Amino acid sequence: MLAVQIFVKTQDTEGPNKWKDLTNKAPIYMGTDVPHYTNEPNTIAMNYMSRKVAESTYALGGRNLRLMVPDESRNIDASKYPELKAGPPEYLVVKDNQVQSNGKTCNVAGVGYEAFAKQPNRCGSPKDLV
Repeated sequence: MLAVQIFVKTQDTEGPNKWKDLTNKAPIYMGTDVPHYTNEPNTIAMNYMSRKVAESTYALGGRNLRLMVPDESRNIDASKYPELKAGPPEYLVVKDNQVQSNGKTCNVAGVGYEAFAKQPNRCGSPKDLV
């Protein structure tokens, strides 16, 4: 997003230069969401243009990454899980080898209780070793 304020320089014979704010101290916001602007008296008109960028430039690698989104489909008490209401800042992007749906592997998303309980030295293992 780009914020624009427009000033015009004025000068009289008796004093220094003065700057008049043509946008009345309110920036004009433009960007990809708002690419055109014209004020009401039609004295200011602007267009925002950007070069085309391939969508893949900003896309996640879908072949080896997974987006983990909190599951809201079950009837649970959302007050106990604030990440359900927080939205995208709480989502996780993980490598696909860090997700197992069968629950039989430790140190991955989707670990089941049995795999966790049967891992060797589970209480002595350091945290965050994924």
